[in-house]
Amino acid sequence: SQYAEDPGQDWDMLRRGLYEWKQVAPYLLRDMYVHTPWHSAEETDGFTAYSFFDPEKREGVLLAFRQENCEADELTLTLPYAEAGAVLTDADTNCSFTVSGSEMKTSGIKLSFEHKREVRLFWIKTDL
Repeated sequence: SQYAEDPGQDWDMLRRGLYEWKQVAPYLLRDMYVHTPWHSAEETDGFTAYSFFDPEKREGVLLAFRQENCEADELTLTLPYAEAGAVLTDADTNCSFTVSGSEMKTSGIKLSFEHKREVRLFWIKTDL
């Protein structure tokens, strides 16, 4: 009812958010991987990244957050379940890129962030 009472409510944004949530939700009951060190809520100068992966379907979702006081604009990480490689698709742009197994084991994935307080969501497929 709160949304219906706001005449300025952006219904398209709300629909997009609900649609994205419905796509992510099934992975939340699968394997979870934390890719960045733990930090307290007061520490806002780094990144937070984690993923959920369904080993049966060989796919998942990666969420990466650049915090509000993070000066770095790039995060490098590896996905332990993607040793043979993976295709990652950006949920916002629908652009995909492939990371080989050798890249995954050596240099990892480099994610770029244009702005502080930015979130990146990637769909992951590992059946290459």
